[in-house]
Amino acid sequence: RRFRPRTQEAIAYAALAPAIVPALVIAIALAIFLDAVGMMLSLQTAAIGHVLIALPFVFLTMRARLESFDGSVLEAAWDLGASRSRAFRDITLPLVRPAILGAALISIALSLDEFVITSFTIGGDQTLPVLIWSKMRRGVDPSVNALATLILFGTLIAGMLSYRFSRLRL
Repeated sequence: RRFRPRTQEAIAYAALAPAIVPALVIAIALAIFLDAVGMMLSLQTAAIGHVLIALPFVFLTMRARLESFDGSVLEAAWDLGASRSRAFRDITLPLVRPAILGAALISIALSLDEFVITSFTIGGDQTLPVLIWSKMRRGVDPSVNALATLILFGTLIAGMLSYRFSRLRL
């Protein structure tokens, strides 16, 4: 059953909404929602927030790759006797793998950089950005500078790799 075009547009707008709404608004709304449903704040709830923030970027990356995907290649594989799982493994996955890797690297870079969502949804647990924040409140020491440098270079490398993988054509 196919979606109507308006339904597809609504799904696309819903997936892109976290990129438009400020992170502080999302963090507060997510914390209120998690409290309302009775979830204790933890690393799992912080992960939910990070997934919510990364979703629009993964959606855009994957959508760009899938728009250029030629479905006739899959039909040809099916006509030649390949099962659906074999066609996915041998044809679809290799064609979308660069976009998957690019989206994963973008998500990692965003997750390392996202402090607001983490601070509202982490509870008593601790992540690297929260650790850096707690160290900064007491004053700057060399370990904070070293961690910041590692995060900066890690984010830059992830961004460059993401760009490289998203541009890769097979």
